[in-house]
Amino acid sequence: MPPMKQLADALPEEHLRSAVRAKDPARRLAHAEAGLTTLARRDDDEIDPDIQVLLLRQAYLAHLELRQLRQAADTAERMAEVEGSSLKAMAWA
Repeated sequence: MPPMKQLADALPEEHLRSAVRAKDPARRLAHAEAGLTTLARRDDDEIDPDIQVLLLRQAYLAHLELRQLRQAADTAERMAEVEGSSLKAMAWA
């Protein structure tokens, strides 16, 4: 995994790419959470809701693989609450 300094400087889309490519669920979760943190620091008009849902989806999948079922359910609820995303139906798929 890249050093946290690099994670902190990356764009949300870069975190998403790294999360998707991660072979280990802990790495997937770290990249997804770093991307969500990066999004949280942006102005509302800069946030791409689809990227937010896709990052949450990676966190959801990591929680499932790690058998963290409560966190997975909470993450699915967060995905469903994202406004303006055409992908949020994925939360219940």
